[in-house]
Amino acid sequence: MHLDLGRSVTYPFEDSDWLSKLIVFLIVGFLPGLNIILWSGYALSVARNLARGERRPLPTWDAWSDIAVRGLLSLVATALYFTPAALLVLLVWLFGALSRGAEAFLTMRLIALGIALLYSLLMNYVLTCAHARYAQTDQFYHYLEIGARLRDLGRAAVPFGVLFLYQSLLSFLLVMLSAVVFMIGLVLLSLAMTSSGALSLIIALVLVLALIGYIALVTLGFLTNGYLLGTALVSLRQILPAR
Repeated sequence: MHLDLGRSVTYPFEDSDWLSKLIVFLIVGFLPGLNIILWSGYALSVARNLARGERRPLPTWDAWSDIAVRGLLSLVATALYFTPAALLVLLVWLFGALSRGAEAFLTMRLIALGIALLYSLLMNYVLTCAHARYAQTDQFYHYLEIGARLRDLGRAAVPFGVLFLYQSLLSFLLVMLSAVVFMIGLVLLSLAMTSSGALSLIIALVLVLALIGYIALVTLGFLTNGYLLGTALVSLRQILPAR
C-alpha cells in the first residue's frame, strides 16, 4: 500500500471549487464543539468519496447534515472505545484518594495507568480499522463489531499498521501545534492586556492572525487524515470489500 503524503496535503487545491468549500470549512473551525464534529465528518466524507472512486473527493456543503452526522457518530464511537480506560483510571484514583495506604495505591495507580495506556493504544489501532469501515459503508454497527474489526486487522495488519502510524504522527503534530499556539496565545494575551495604544492593537492583530493560521492548519490536518484513510480503502478494496 502506497500513501502519497505529498498529495494528501495538496489534493484539496486540485478541486476547481476548493475555495468555496474550504472557506466554509475554515469558518466552521471557529465554532467550538461544532468544529470538531464537522472536521471529523468532513474527513470521513473525503475518505468515503475516495473509496467510491470520485475524482473530486471534497464534499459539497449541500450535504452538511450528513457530514455532521458522520462526525458526531464517529466521536460517539471513539468515546465508547476509550470509556473503559477512563473508568479504570478514575476508579483507581478514587480508591486511592479514599484510602490511607498512599504508597500501596501509588503503585496501583501506576499499574492502572499502564494498563489504560496499552488499552488505549490497542483501541486506537482498532479504531483506525473501524473508521475505515464506517467511511466505506456509512454503517455505525461496524464500530460495535470489535471481533470483526480484529479479523479485518488480521487480514490487513501491515496496511492498517502503516495507516495507524501516519495518523498517529499527524495527531501528535496537531497536539503539539495546539500546545504551542495555546502558550503563544497566553503570552500575547497577557501582553495585550498590559500594553496600551497602538502596541495592544498590533498584538491583538497578531493574535487573530495566529488563530486563523492555526484553524487553517488543523483543517488541513483533518483533510490529510481523510485522504490517507480513503487512499488506504482504495488499496484494500480487494481484501476488505464493502458490505
